[in-house]
Amino acid sequence: MGYEEVDLNVGCPSGTVVAKHKGAGMLGDLRQLDDCLADIFSRCPLKVSVKTRLGLYSAEEFPAIVEIYRKYPLSRLIVHVRDRDGMYKSEPDVEAFAPALSCPFPVEYNGNIFTPADLDSLRQRYPNLSAAMLGRGAVTNPALFRELRRGGIPRLRSCAELYGLADEGAVVLSALHVPGFRPGRQGDPEIPHPAGLPCRRLGAVSECGA
Repeated sequence: MGYEEVDLNVGCPSGTVVAKHKGAGMLGDLRQLDDCLADIFSRCPLKVSVKTRLGLYSAEEFPAIVEIYRKYPLSRLIVHVRDRDGMYKSEPDVEAFAPALSCPFPVEYNGNIFTPADLDSLRQRYPNLSAAMLGRGAVTNPALFRELRRGGIPRLRSCAELYGLADEGAVVLSALHVPGFRPGRQGDPEIPHPAGLPCRRLGAVSECGA
């Protein structure tokens, strides 16, 4: 089908997934994780990358987990710097990420990069980091990629281009796109938009006529 790489998700914290010893649940049995990787690399002709968490219950598990990953020729390792119990709410454990940098393959950081300042702080701590992965930061603010490249906050038409929508369509904007514009709650009435466009609040973001 044209695929060149398989990414193994060893980070999903969903209770349903973990209960089946999949996702982050694989971190609860390192022998099984080792056997699984050995089987994959013995048969898979494609490149294999892994996205992982720091552990199932604690970041103290991470050094032993890293030793498992080091045994295999991963194309890259992406580390979400929380344990499974932290879900998406605990503070990211940036310090616990350090053992991953001893790996002989590219390592990427994932966790709470919402602004250029967040990325700058990470680079100062880990200047040899090969890459960082964006998740919720990019979902809530699709302009974040541009901001990280020092392009500044885009104008409304740039937001439309970001979403690939027609000029007459709807544009979904996060609060970061339009300074002073506060996202509201579902069911809020229509409110004036700073650019003079009709706008209604929908959950965590706002839908505005372009």
